[in-house]
Amino acid sequence: MNTPALSLSFTLAAVLAAASAAHAQPTMVKQFNDWGVYSYDRSGKTVCYILTVPKTMQPAAVDHGRNYFVVGRAPRQRYQL
Repeated sequence: MNTPALSLSFTLAAVLAAASAAHAQPTMVKQFNDWGVYSYDRSGKTVCYILTVPKTMQPAAVDHGRNYFVVGRAPRQRYQL
């Protein structure tokens, strides 16, 4: 079963894994209201993504943890599970 949320989760995981695997340090390119554009170098190629965080979390008394919404496209590569 392939849902958009599941696909987004795998894309986010791939972007973050690629960034950490290459020891790349993402840098902010520009801020657009609540969204930030970031990029990093991966094997000579520039990888870009956008990121935002929630402004509010309800109910306020609950610890929601650290939440991010990331949109990007991971470079094509094969991952071993």
